[in-house]
Amino acid sequence: MLQPTFLTGKLHDMGIRSWRTELVLDRYAQLVQSLSSHYDPNDTNMSYNEQVQESVKDYFINSVKQAGVEYAYLLRHLPQVEKWAKKLLNLYPQADEDVVLCGVWSHDIGQVIGDKETDHAINSEIEIKRFLTEQGAKPDFIDKVEHCARSHRCKDVQPSSLEAKILAVADSASHMTDTVYLDMFSRGDYDSALGKLERDYRDVGIFPEL
Repeated sequence: MLQPTFLTGKLHDMGIRSWRTELVLDRYAQLVQSLSSHYDPNDTNMSYNEQVQESVKDYFINSVKQAGVEYAYLLRHLPQVEKWAKKLLNLYPQADEDVVLCGVWSHDIGQVIGDKETDHAINSEIEIKRFLTEQGAKPDFIDKVEHCARSHRCKDVQPSSLEAKILAVADSASHMTDTVYLDMFSRGDYDSALGKLERDYRDVGIFPEL
């Protein structure tokens, strides 16, 4: 884990008052602790794809930890996305759960890895292909997870598979049960917050029954 002195310096550089610093650091540590998980490759009850899924989750958490405290919000965001994804998987049991959950834990990796001037969905697509290839995942599985990551913003690439649609909707729904809009308002990003809310409401409509 990043050293507290490093994080404290980061927070001060960001202009956060000292009385809030310890609260933020404490919450950051709690998030990392609660999300950190390690799979046992010798666990015969876990399928290969489930092991890959756990390795993707671990890789994401470690990448966020290395990127710094300014990305700690992702450690709060991803469990929210996973919660909504599992709700949708219950409604659509024919979907490939391993693909969806790998998509959940990889779709925002491009925010902390890759060119900052590039759409993070593109960065995520590139990085998850590299990582899953190293893990020895099958090409068809990699393609499905790649598409989930690339299309989750419903922007220039639309989700076409059931798994990609589940991720896109789960991502948008998670914004509605988190503090993302309030956070944007607190920074004065009023127009951006309203635009994001409209887009999220539009994308959740992919599954009207949600």
